[in-house]
Amino acid sequence: RATAAILDQRARAHAALTQQIRDSESGRQSLEQRRSGQAQRVDQAEARLDQGEAQTQQRLHADAGYQQQLQAAQQADRVARHAEEKTGLALDDRKEKGEPYENDPLFSYLWKRGYGTSEYHANPLTRYLDDWVAGLCGYGDARANYAMLNEIPRRLQEHSEKLRAQANSEYEKLAQLESKAAAADGIPALQQALADAHAALAALDDRLEEQQKAHQELLHRNDTFAAGQDNYFIQAIDYLASELRRDDIDTLHRDARLTPTAED
Repeated sequence: RATAAILDQRARAHAALTQQIRDSESGRQSLEQRRSGQAQRVDQAEARLDQGEAQTQQRLHADAGYQQQLQAAQQADRVARHAEEKTGLALDDRKEKGEPYENDPLFSYLWKRGYGTSEYHANPLTRYLDDWVAGLCGYGDARANYAMLNEIPRRLQEHSEKLRAQANSEYEKLAQLESKAAAADGIPALQQALADAHAALAALDDRLEEQQKAHQELLHRNDTFAAGQDNYFIQAIDYLASELRRDDIDTLHRDARLTPTAED
């Protein structure tokens, strides 16, 4: 009777679990329907934004002020890119032509000491020896050539950076015109609507993922019931086994022989 009571509890628990699985499946279908509807709203928001931006671009292409600024920005960019290319060539040239100077130990020694410049400081004996070394390697002319070799790329670099800054400034002016036109056409509101639609879709995706995990857990519990590995079934077997252990095996055999039915 106690074992039967436990199995009755098990049946009720299994019925409740079965209902939970049905409810979970129904909830999953409902969420998927909501997600499908939200995905359509995202597509619609994207279409409205694309249409609005296309109309804004058409209006800007017909605007003389915008076209003038666009040409100015493109021209400034071309000039800056040309200057950057010249700087790159000058750097390559400096690397190639500078190696003989840098590989000359006498020249390198005097260059690092700042010989021939206001930064050079030495005692009379060292100055005498340095003068002698300078004469050996022709440092005077070499220093002027090497200094010019370093100066040209530096000046070109400064010039190209200035031109790039000017080009960026022209593009910023162009972006301001585009932002002003977009605001007038309500583009920011359309962008926000699309962002909100994407956020709602992502929230539904998160809920679906959580629901699917919970549903899989319910199915796993149901498999446990089907395999007879649930706590109720194990408790019933343990209880029945404990009761059987109270009688010796001879008594059980005798009782079984007295009642030869399928239940034995």
